[in-house]
Amino acid sequence: MIINHSHHKTAPIIGISRHRLLTDGEGVTTLVAFHGCPLRCKYCINSQCNAVDGVKETLTPKQLYEKVKIDDIYFLVTGGGIMFGGGEPLLHYDFITEFRKICGDRWKIYLETSLNVNRYFVEQLVDIIDYWIIDIKDWNDEIYLRYTGCKSRQLKDNLEYLLSQGCVDKIMIRVPSIPNYNSESDISSSIAELNKLGIKCIDQFNYTADVNSLHKVNKRPPQNGINSGKFKCEVLKSIRVHVAEYNDIHYKPHECEHKVCVIGSCPMCDKELAWVTKEYYKQQELCLRN
Repeated sequence: MIINHSHHKTAPIIGISRHRLLTDGEGVTTLVAFHGCPLRCKYCINSQCNAVDGVKETLTPKQLYEKVKIDDIYFLVTGGGIMFGGGEPLLHYDFITEFRKICGDRWKIYLETSLNVNRYFVEQLVDIIDYWIIDIKDWNDEIYLRYTGCKSRQLKDNLEYLLSQGCVDKIMIRVPSIPNYNSESDISSSIAELNKLGIKCIDQFNYTADVNSLHKVNKRPPQNGINSGKFKCEVLKSIRVHVAEYNDIHYKPHECEHKVCVIGSCPMCDKELAWVTKEYYKQQELCLRN
């Protein structure tokens, strides 16, 4: 991998979530959520992104790489990588640019964004991001303003810019149903406008307002158990086994007795992952020598 030894850039992080399966694009991904967002969405699911005490840690790109590289094998085998979200990740375009130099081009980099930022930020990342997930809220200017507290002109201009750069196949647009803000007719109008622009991938889903607190929202509920920890555990184990078998590494997973797994991994799984990864790179070095 390409290593950049510049450590001067830092970014405030509100959370890092490993082992997301087919949530952010292809394969296994790790979500890195930044602090800071220009929008003030009424049902924000990451309200800590603008809270004064919302920063969990501040990292350099190299420090972040050291944290997430444990899942290198998962990323490589499944075509996954890092999902930068937030908050608004485009505010940290320079951090993402430097991170790409460190991790090289073997991992995919996904971005979940409102796209409502200065054009310059988008221009810096247009050749770096592998896949853009853009939550437009609603295409109607008045609905967008009421829901986010911001105007939508920058979002629309930046989307047209990405399309002009040939990114149409690297874009998914999320069009939510927002309780008390847009209707089925509004959603249909938004999709029609996106179709006119040539957008091919549209994700339509529902925000579900918490009955006890309308400022909270959950996105989609887990479907078919795909987000359950135990399901993740089995998928991740199968990846380790596949890597070992394909590379002639003798590996037998431990017998897991856990009936429930919250995060999809445990210290024993991570220990085995580190060992399989080490053996994998030993094999790669041997291949290069021969």
